Amino acid sequence: MGGLVRALDAAGEIESSVLSFDNYQPRRRSRASQSPAEHAKPEHRIFHVTQPADHDPAEDWVGRVSPAIIHVHDALLWEAVDPWIARWRLPRVFTVHVFHRAQNALRGVPKTRASRAEDTILRGAQAVIAPSRSLFDTLAATIEPRRLHHVGLGVDPPSEPLESFPSRPHVVFAGRFADVKGTDVFVAALPGLLARSPKLSVTMAGGIPQNRKGDQRWRARILEGVGPDAQPRVHLPGWLDPSQLLTLLRRTSVFVAPSRYETFGQGIAEALGLGLPVIAGDTPAIRELITPHVNGLLVPPGEVPPLIGGIMDLLRDPTRARSMGIAARERAARELQWSDVARAHGAVYAGLLGPPGV
Repeated sequence: MGGLVRALDAAGEIESSVLSFDNYQPRRRSRASQSPAEHAKPEHRIFHVTQPADHDPAEDWVGRVSPAIIHVHDALLWEAVDPWIARWRLPRVFTVHVFHRAQNALRGVPKTRASRAEDTILRGAQAVIAPSRSLFDTLAATIEPRRLHHVGLGVDPPSEPLESFPSRPHVVFAGRFADVKGTDVFVAALPGLLARSPKLSVTMAGGIPQNRKGDQRWRARILEGVGPDAQPRVHLPGWLDPSQLLTLLRRTSVFVAPSRYETFGQGIAEALGLGLPVIAGDTPAIRELITPHVNGLLVPPGEVPPLIGGIMDLLRDPTRARSMGIAARERAARELQWSDVARAHGAVYAGLLGPPGV
């Protein structure tokens, strides 16, 4: 949520501190990796929790920061922060970045630990933020209007325009490898794509970094699916940092995101903001970002032939693809501004706290 934090800072009215659980390893057993004293100064506004031993120092750090609101961005973190919230009687805000209830329904699985945590926080938060209108409408069936808010997300504007359409076709998928993201559909489409476009190269950036065995299974599945002759044309660089991902996207012909479900589609929004032609799964949240044949293409989720056809249509018509990319960048510049997102968050916070003074 770096974009939101930077936008709140730029607005100058709200100071935010971040308790980060990135790369958290619940089974790790060692001494605390950080001391709260190291982060007591105002400029040290992020504390990294990487293991259970960090919980007590993190709680001490939160006490030093002395927040007026706790804003949770992952349902599973509710268990960690709920005791602090109760002790300090802090208002709770929850943004639904992943809607586990819907994902479980797609997968045909019963309630999971994540969905149970999600149910708890949806009942207990003083404010719930839905990043898409479609998710807002779904949640409105069970959450009273005074607690539910629709606030989208933003994208950082590109520092410079993308280069012209790459001379050699290059298709990119970037994100978590999971069936809900349509990874299986794209993998099934690869043999047909590579056969139809002999010069095509494909990059699948991402994976499952916290599940080594699962990540290895996906990699084996991808390479076995395309066969030994085509394997040199398929690149699996793993997770990339923002600068590496930007470098990759600057030499991309088409960005592919065949998700079966999204609460917003941040990766898709970022590709659109860069000016890339995007082909994505036709799901309610993505329809809010993509107007078919204007700033991208939508295909039925889970269907391989339409995905192959859509990608090949864009590769065979670079002029049309670049036109879509330009329209995508212009629309993102109008509708996906972090400054607008920050103002909307400020209004939610003010509604919980009263007049300014957060």
